[in-house]
Amino acid sequence: ANVVLPSLTGLALLCVDQIGTELENPFGDDPNALDLQDNITTLEKEIMRMLQSIGDTAAHDQFTWLPVPKFMQEGTLRPFNWYLALRAEVS
Repeated sequence: ANVVLPSLTGLALLCVDQIGTELENPFGDDPNALDLQDNITTLEKEIMRMLQSIGDTAAHDQFTWLPVPKFMQEGTLRPFNWYLALRAEVS
């Protein structure tokens, strides 16, 4: 009993430390990192659906979908081909 309980406590603390290490940088380049570009792409699609569903064609027509350059696709987990841009900013 003198060896088992301290060993289990130490193991539990090491596990908590490892979880903290993983959570301290969620936006890095490692496999456990959050894919920010995927979140942005989902948000862009939802915004356009919302503008379309409420019938705000004036706002909807202010945006356009542009093809994504290859260098932007390299760091993402799921490929995406288009991104949302303001028509006024596109030449």
